[in-house]
Amino acid sequence: LPKMVGNIIQKGVADPAILFLGVGDHECDRAPLQVGQFESGDEELDLWLTRTWLERGGGGNSGESYHLAWYFASKHTVSDAWEKRGQKGILFTIGDEPCLKSLPKRAIEELMGVPCQSNFSANELLEAAQEKYDVYHLHIMQGSDGRNSLHYWQHLLGQHCIVVDDYEKVGDILSDTVISNINGRTGYVVNKPTIKDKPEKDEEIL
Repeated sequence: LPKMVGNIIQKGVADPAILFLGVGDHECDRAPLQVGQFESGDEELDLWLTRTWLERGGGGNSGESYHLAWYFASKHTVSDAWEKRGQKGILFTIGDEPCLKSLPKRAIEELMGVPCQSNFSANELLEAAQEKYDVYHLHIMQGSDGRNSLHYWQHLLGQHCIVVDDYEKVGDILSDTVISNINGRTGYVVNKPTIKDKPEKDEEIL
């Protein structure tokens, strides 16, 4: 975590706002969606990670609820970058299984405690998240699940599916992708900040 945040700052994003989510399987897990809040400090981010419960297990249903991250990002986040400047945030999911095909309104109501009018397909939630975020998936290849589901993610996200052969490199891959994404945006250039010219929080990263 400190290395990832440090790399993002050193490469020019002076005050990134980062939010961590824990996603599991809404069909069988007790805590399939766990959400922190946007933070910029190492200690605050570390606190949210420490609070995240790694439930383990697995439902044997050939998928996980990555679309819960897309649902939350599209329906329950607000950022100055998007609202005031029209700049997308960056959303990453990390895992080694395909996404479950749908998210029923019953599951949303149970998790969020709010009424929901319809079921959603995974593709609908992905498209909704992509309106405000550049969506990536880091696909972990260590294990048979990763090898078996790689084609699914490559078909779904194309170059935004990033193959990870060594999970210990995730932090470096995240920071490098953030900087590459920002540098590739028209009219948006990452500059090393000076003490006298510190920019506002300019990136929301999930």
